[in-house]
Amino acid sequence: MANRADRNKFYNTVETMFSTADESRLDPLKLLKNLEDSKDLIEKNWADIFHGLIDEPLDNEEKLRVKNIMSSIEKLQKTSKMKVDWVNDFQKYIQLSLDKTP
Repeated sequence: MANRADRNKFYNTVETMFSTADESRLDPLKLLKNLEDSKDLIEKNWADIFHGLIDEPLDNEEKLRVKNIMSSIEKLQKTSKMKVDWVNDFQKYIQLSLDKTP
């Protein structure tokens, strides 16, 4: 079960990973790798972190950190969605152009 110090290490790691993912958003392969690594880390550690909250609830600083992490996730989601939408629109445009070509 994770205590506050363990949770802080976890937050630091997640914040660093999301920062790296945000910086790599122009390189889709790097972004995907960073997001997969982040997902694996969170899935591996979340149960232990969550169970630690029973004995040692989040303090105000931790709540703020968690909110900031959630904001980082939302920002990455929006950025990723915009890129996917752009690629899909571009593919449709290319397909339409090909369909109109004699």
